[in-house]
Amino acid sequence: MPVIPNNISSLSPASAKNTYIEHDSLSLPSAADKNPAIKSQTFRSWETEHTITHDEKDRLHMPEAKDPRNYPKTHDKYDLAYLRNWNKPKGPVCTEKAAKKCNINQLALLTPPNTQALFKLYDNKEGWGGVPGFIDAFLRGEPGGRTEGFGARPEQFSTTSFDPQLGGFLISPNPSNIPERGKTYTDDATALLEKTRGKNGFGLVCYWIPPGTYERYPTFQKLFPHVKIPESSPAFEERGHLPPNRQDRDFNTESNQQYLQRTGNRFLSVPVNLERKHIPLLEELTSTVNKVLKDVYQTDPEKEKVEIFTHSPVYDMDSCGLHVHVRINQGRHPLEEDLRNLPIGQSNPNPTVIAPDSHLNHFPHNRTLIEQLESNGRLTDFPQTKNKHFISYNIAAKMERARDNGIEFLTVPNVFKNPALAVSKQSLTLSPHPLINRENDPNSIQISKKSAAKYNCPEIGLVPPEGMQERISRYANNEILPTFIYNFFTKEDDPKAKAFQQHPEQFPATHFSTEGGMFLMPNTKYVPGKSESFERPEDILASTRNTGGFALVGYWVPPGVFEGKEPFNKLFGVNTQRAEGPESRETIAAYNKRTDSSFIVNPIDLQKKHIPMLNEFKEMSLKHLQDVYGVQPDKEKVDIYLHSPIYGNRTAGLHIHVRINQNLPAGEIDSNRLGFDKLMSILNDEKISDSHIREHILNSGLKTNSGSFLSFSSAWGRQQFEGTATTYVPNPFRRPDLMTST
Repeated sequence: MPVIPNNISSLSPASAKNTYIEHDSLSLPSAADKNPAIKSQTFRSWETEHTITHDEKDRLHMPEAKDPRNYPKTHDKYDLAYLRNWNKPKGPVCTEKAAKKCNINQLALLTPPNTQALFKLYDNKEGWGGVPGFIDAFLRGEPGGRTEGFGARPEQFSTTSFDPQLGGFLISPNPSNIPERGKTYTDDATALLEKTRGKNGFGLVCYWIPPGTYERYPTFQKLFPHVKIPESSPAFEERGHLPPNRQDRDFNTESNQQYLQRTGNRFLSVPVNLERKHIPLLEELTSTVNKVLKDVYQTDPEKEKVEIFTHSPVYDMDSCGLHVHVRINQGRHPLEEDLRNLPIGQSNPNPTVIAPDSHLNHFPHNRTLIEQLESNGRLTDFPQTKNKHFISYNIAAKMERARDNGIEFLTVPNVFKNPALAVSKQSLTLSPHPLINRENDPNSIQISKKSAAKYNCPEIGLVPPEGMQERISRYANNEILPTFIYNFFTKEDDPKAKAFQQHPEQFPATHFSTEGGMFLMPNTKYVPGKSESFERPEDILASTRNTGGFALVGYWVPPGVFEGKEPFNKLFGVNTQRAEGPESRETIAAYNKRTDSSFIVNPIDLQKKHIPMLNEFKEMSLKHLQDVYGVQPDKEKVDIYLHSPIYGNRTAGLHIHVRINQNLPAGEIDSNRLGFDKLMSILNDEKISDSHIREHILNSGLKTNSGSFLSFSSAWGRQQFEGTATTYVPNPFRRPDLMTST
């Protein structure tokens, strides 16, 4: 016989209470009131998300665990500052299935009118009425599914009492959260706790059964044997040969509005349909669940992590119909914690009435469902943005279905989507320049529009270590140097060569030795009109100081290639004879074989023998900035850096960026920038041999928790990374752009 604990008055509140507390930190509003610095740093701006140092964390008393969410707090329509403060979960972590499910690209934002329109849809939409198809099939006794489970393990199907106006709940195993996945029962309920401890835990699900619909059905009468059958209850309908395991809804079922007209009771589709009068039913459900866990599953709620919650505030069409989840020893994904899980809770003997809109001044879910019903008589706390947009996972997961049903919404990037960046102390060496204003004050240093657009790409590549090694090995097939550098030395009509002839002062160079040499030039992409030189270099500093600055770039020139060419001799101030190299452009592999040396494709190819050349390049660059552009490095922002860890095909060849009064976009400064001084500290370290320089440079930047490299080059030129196990995820540094759905 099934366990049907309709009489639960013997349960004490203590025995029914879930004592496991996963989040025990101080809520942010009260902390911020005492210390404004906490508020400004806990939800820091998009640009500084990944550069806060451990010392700053200690000073601000921030939790050591890194919040895996990215907060675009500066975006006026997508402020997630009202979400709860995140702590690294204690105990179980979320399942792989849950993590994958929550890893969708975008979330949906609904305005208040659109949210209300959605709620009305649950009442009026044909085909959305009644309980989910698999529950309807069970109550009708259709083959397979829960009918099979009830026959095999009736003790695993429990119920609350059943009220003629409020209905009741069916409690059974959740097929998605037991080892026998897909079954509606578990083989050994008493062993389930230990079998799943330390793994994925297990789960039950509780479905609300409406009054006035199934009372004459045999399955209902077995579940609720003492319920009086109302005269208005429909007759039991025998059905013919039906396929087993029906999941879909019966589209002939009455709408929820028609149900209201027939019974006088509101159908509980979603939690927002609940009222204060439902509190006793929810409290009985909580107590019944705790008793079932003890009696059937040998699980003591006082000793295990037990969560009893519903999804807030909407469900998917397939599962709409009020239901409550019970999870035992399972972790929650941050997206679930903040956007979906609404604890049922216990009643409060002294509820505080809260004004309808004042919940916007509190974190969502600080109050349980029962507390909200007690204080306001309805569900009031939604996961909303600062400007009252409801943030929905369900709508985003089924966008096409939502649009087909006339649901209007905006889309924004899912800030909970992996990867969560693992930042080491070694990677947090960058400190903001004194002249940088992170809020982009019009009178301060700006991010250039070109840089901002370039790093605002939709996706970024995650390249595992073995994929990175494969990509590096392919550089041997590249032709030496970028085309525009090769043409500079070999083609008389090349625009850059002509600019050099006209403005040699804008093309300084180091000495040229057996290790090659370097020269500096204007970065064409940042020159007005994209010409190869500045028309009036003495004016460029003042004209660009607060409009995105200007940029130069230095390129390494290999030995044994261009000697004897006129541009080469003039650039480096030498009188060399013709090099014995081939007339046509050769590959890097061919160059290495011919010269018996190593072409410097990227910083990872540098060795200690290159230190003098690099030191000379920096000294030359600073002097050149003063002499030609009037830049005083102690008064202006001068940033000298390389890209880390690799380049794309077209720019392969060692080069160094020199930026003056430019603020770099988040993606570049956090994951694609290797500071010149950082590079030199690695090269000059006596403990690091030439054979280990590559490893140290590769490990100097940000990686994901799984050790993958964050690669913009792979997103800009995917063909270069084919076959390298690169995966592509939404760019976590991208500023969210609100796009109205069509």
